[in-house]
Amino acid sequence: MANFLMGDAPVTVSAVGTSIVDAVNGDTALPVTLIEGVNALDMAQAATLSTHNNKTVALAGVLT
Repeated sequence: MANFLMGDAPVTVSAVGTSIVDAVNGDTALPVTLIEGVNALDMAQAATLSTHNNKTVALAGVLT
C-alpha cells in the first residue's frame, strides 16, 4: 500500500522491518511500542476502508 500511496518503496518502513527482525532475534530492543504498531495497523485499515468506499475516514475513530 505504501508503494501505491507514495509511488516508491519507503525506506523507513524497510529500516523498521529490519529492526523488528533484529529484536525478535534478541539482538536489539523493539523500535516501536505495541500501541504504535497497533495504531499503524489501524491507519492501514482506515486507508483501505477509505479507498474501498471512496470516502474520508476520520482517524480519531480508528486509533486505539
